Amino acid sequence: MRSELVMYRVGTSRHADKAKSKEDFRMYGVVLWSDETKNRAVIWCDDHGDLAFYRRDARARDTKMPFKAGDLIQFDLKEATAMRIVSRPRVVERESYPNLTDDLREAGAAMGALKHVCESPEPESAEIVPFLRKRVAAMA
Repeated sequence: MRSELVMYRVGTSRHADKAKSKEDFRMYGVVLWSDETKNRAVIWCDDHGDLAFYRRDARARDTKMPFKAGDLIQFDLKEATAMRIVSRPRVVERESYPNLTDDLREAGAAMGALKHVCESPEPESAEIVPFLRKRVAAMA
């Protein structure tokens, strides 16, 4: 089992990547989450920048999802306006980092970054006021 994540950048430097933001370039990444029913995945990229998103082509939905959480993949990355998009993914090594998602979640919780996600809020007492249809209609 690998104790740390080490990935190497292929191709251009980070500075060149920003200049080529509308073009595709090759990258490695680890799949953090995938959902075969929704045909989507989230990938942590080797440049440790924003996460990248994969959405399986509608024509390929009859086939099995090509990877799952923990797989090391190589892919073309396109930086769109609001997100990074994965295309042409290829599995390099299956289950390369099987515990990465849990390790990141635990590290985030230990740093307090996921406190609102990991802990249930304390129940608060509140007075519940029913809205009557007549009252709501009169306000509209």
